[in-house]
Amino acid sequence: KMESGNRNHRKGQDLWNKVKELPFVECTCTNGTYSLEEMYALFRNTDIVLSTSLLEGGPIGVIEALACGCDVVAPSGVGFIDDFSEITKYTCGCFEEVEKILLEKYAEKLKRYYVVRNLTEKNWCKTHYDLFRKLLKNRQ
Repeated sequence: KMESGNRNHRKGQDLWNKVKELPFVECTCTNGTYSLEEMYALFRNTDIVLSTSLLEGGPIGVIEALACGCDVVAPSGVGFIDDFSEITKYTCGCFEEVEKILLEKYAEKLKRYYVVRNLTEKNWCKTHYDLFRKLLKNRQ
């Protein structure tokens, strides 16, 4: 899941349109209409905050995302982005770099998921049930 703010030419609409077409990406655009509480709730449920801005004084949304512990991807050389080593940077407007970064981050997420995907309560119950049935059958 990714989040972005307003979408217009200065905000990199062309890049955003390409990114949201990636099959593994689910995008939310706030268009500046979310309250602070809604933004924080959105950040808590977002994997990556992507800034596609081409020209920016901030962007403030990046600071808010970092403050909420979000993974941020933003263009180098725009606003104060380069002041933060915690931000994954790409060349402004370069879809290929953004796609590569997002693919890498998606692969990392899947890797973490695959480690624990079977560690569910349902699976634990089933494996123990099967084990006990096998042990009881071997006793007979």
